[in-house]
Amino acid sequence: MTSAALKDRVAIVLDSATGIGAACARTLAARGAIVILADIAVAAVTETAAQIVAAGGHAVATRCVQLTRSVATRYGRQGIRCNAILPGFVKVERQHTDDTASAEFRQSLARNHLTPYIGEPQDIANVVAFLAGDDSRFVTGHLFSVDGGLSAHQGMYADLVGDVA
Repeated sequence: MTSAALKDRVAIVLDSATGIGAACARTLAARGAIVILADIAVAAVTETAAQIVAAGGHAVATRCVQLTRSVATRYGRQGIRCNAILPGFVKVERQHTDDTASAEFRQSLARNHLTPYIGEPQDIANVVAFLAGDDSRFVTGHLFSVDGGLSAHQGMYADLVGDVA
């Protein structure tokens, strides 16, 4: 299951029982990182960690609080980087099994994303893997919006002016 790309790296993944967090944890573990999974759904996050270990990865489930800028400030000189992902609306398992969002709401989301599609958990996981790797060695203490551009403009602007192509 694992490669060595993130060997000797430790990643803390919050909200990691399902969806985006679980995809991030699995991707990081598959690339060799030791993953600490945290979620309020203790039983579910424990199961996700067990699945990662069963597949040959290194993972442990716990509860923790991320203090991105504090950790970056306190430990940056020791080579420890800390960043946070602010995911936007993405397709996750709960949305597929429980269609509570109205068709109008889903259409509004699609119109207001600056990308031509709604994101998926792997889109977030790819950014997480980048931040964990050496290509981002000079990046720390940042909050990254990974939301298809939704936070880059006034939310319902597309509804007012129509789609811009």
